Amino acid sequence: MFAGPTTAPATAPAAAADDVAIEARQWLATISIQVKLTTGKLEQALKLAEESIKADPMYPELLSLKATILGEMGKTDEAMTAMTAALAIQPTDVSLNNNMGYMLAVLGRRLDEAEKMLRLAVSGRRQETAYADSLAWVFYKQGRLRMAGRVFQGLIAQGDTLDAGHGVIFDHAGDAYWRLGWKDRAVQLWTKALELGRKVENPMREDRELLKNTPAKIDAARKGLEPNVAPLGDTIMPDENDAVEDGAEDSPPERLPEF
Repeated sequence: MFAGPTTAPATAPAAAADDVAIEARQWLATISIQVKLTTGKLEQALKLAEESIKADPMYPELLSLKATILGEMGKTDEAMTAMTAALAIQPTDVSLNNNMGYMLAVLGRRLDEAEKMLRLAVSGRRQETAYADSLAWVFYKQGRLRMAGRVFQGLIAQGDTLDAGHGVIFDHAGDAYWRLGWKDRAVQLWTKALELGRKVENPMREDRELLKNTPAKIDAARKGLEPNVAPLGDTIMPDENDAVEDGAEDSPPERLPEF
């Protein structure tokens, strides 16, 4: 899942008065854009981001925010262009690598490249649940379902420490578990995802999609129908080693935690 941008400039405070003024301007612009973004004022947020980028074209945080705004507006190709520009400035930044890798995973494109980015992000910040979810999601999109399941298992083990902003993680995990044949647990995860999603005060695009689509998955599963889980990546087929015969395994191994 996307990781939220930082709320302060990435560079350390400089002693020179001019540098301090630049950093103050960057910080104020970042905060102002974030406020408009999280309150759904996307056109205003985009306009402010573009104006701020003209003043600070080499500040990757602004380009990352622009990419997020464009993604919220459904302008995927433009969002990718902005994120690519941010990465060109800071190619090893863990947040940028997570967000770009996750965008590719969601689209089902360039999955090997996305995996490399997400492994970099996770190695740099192992406790960040958003990054772990992104890596699990690229495994899912690659058809490596048991690899995805292992990562989601660790995330689910955190239980109540995952707050309302993490409903997407449970939704992703539910899709992976369903494809693995762990259908009862998948429904539990989707139900948890809805519970958390309904608590989000200012839902982003993914939160809204969760609230729109997940009830239908739960309803289909309970009726014995096939729910509309997320597709795998382009031209990807599930790994044969991940296949679960019908009725052979209704839930994950017992060591998987309850919540």
